[in-house]
Amino acid sequence: MILSVDAGGTFLKSALFRAGRLFAPLPPVPACSGCGRGEIEDAFRTVYRNALSQSPAGITGVAFSVPGPFDYRKGIFLMDHKFQAVKGCRLADFFPPLPMTFLHDADAFLSGVSGEKPGRLGGVTLGTGLGAAVMIDGKFLDNGQGSPLYPLWNRPFRGGIAEDFVSASALLKSCPGAKSVKELAERPGTDAVWRGFGDALAELLTAWRRELNLEKIYVGGGIAKAKERFMTPALAELPLEFPSLEDPGLHGAAKFFGRNQRHL
Repeated sequence: MILSVDAGGTFLKSALFRAGRLFAPLPPVPACSGCGRGEIEDAFRTVYRNALSQSPAGITGVAFSVPGPFDYRKGIFLMDHKFQAVKGCRLADFFPPLPMTFLHDADAFLSGVSGEKPGRLGGVTLGTGLGAAVMIDGKFLDNGQGSPLYPLWNRPFRGGIAEDFVSASALLKSCPGAKSVKELAERPGTDAVWRGFGDALAELLTAWRRELNLEKIYVGGGIAKAKERFMTPALAELPLEFPSLEDPGLHGAAKFFGRNQRHL
């Protein structure tokens, strides 16, 4: 029985997997990512206790999906914008000694939705920030620490960086007074805001696809649920897929654990 954990900044999502298949989803736990070390540790320990309540026979390993910066080879937090109180700490220290794997959340998303099909595949997550990963014939293109080699968030774009134009903060900045992307999606009179977002995304992904010769790009994240609002003609021409799989990062992390022989 494998515990898969998607360590987002707002919630820790988790589920149990057995023989590579989803066995039981578990309740989300507030991540407390802006709190002190004790609160953050307690959040992760709560996830483990929840898992044990559904698997009395025990847990044989833990698969993590974690945003960066993070050392995915050693399992060490390197973030300043969230989980700052545990920067430099080993995530494994919050759990009993078990085999563990650590995967970038964009890689986990792409693995979960693509089934690691052959070909040149890209994955993009549209949320608070802008995540991106590339996989070629089932292998991630990552750097020495395990982060995607071709990120998009900090890519030079329109005089700034891509995340300035393609993210939740970019959308909300374009519409003063809006408190959430969901509210903005339901608000009338915001067609121009959403069209501008779609145009920026199309420009960004067209260049990214051309440079890496990508055959398909999977798009997920909270903003992707409002795809009808930002689907421009230029976006519709790209080989995009908006998967319906719930919590793909949990599936991708569990799959990575199953085929990875180098557990911490």
